[in-house]
Amino acid sequence: MPDPLSDSLAEQLEDPTTALAAAVVIAGLHPGILEWAARTVSAERGPEPRRRKAKANGAARLAKRERADEALVKALQLDPTLSIGGLARAIKKSRTSVVTALHRLRDAGLAESSSGRWKLTEELPREPPPKWAEPLSGRATARSVVHAGA
Repeated sequence: MPDPLSDSLAEQLEDPTTALAAAVVIAGLHPGILEWAARTVSAERGPEPRRRKAKANGAARLAKRERADEALVKALQLDPTLSIGGLARAIKKSRTSVVTALHRLRDAGLAESSSGRWKLTEELPREPPPKWAEPLSGRATARSVVHAGA
């Protein structure tokens, strides 16, 4: 196999100080090269580094988190006296997830913590307003409706 270095460069690198300086320059330009060289030359090999798995679709994770936050808001609306453990059981999430969600709601200005209890800061609309002004009654009205054709 031919020597990749020229004779003059190989002669200069025989000096340990020059070789070390060259190694530092190369390591600065190519950060993983010294680690690779050590692994290649070493007789004892360590375990392969673990690679991180790609995370699931970010939009799907955010949508799932939004649904959990909505469930938490509904649970707080239904029973504002629930503890964090009670909220976790109500929405079927861990206590850590509930605390994180409560902090997100606090940062959004929707919830606050006072004396160890969490509550909503503003009343959120529960249902759409009714279409009529008064409830319908089953009683007959005093006036009767007469058809024009009768």
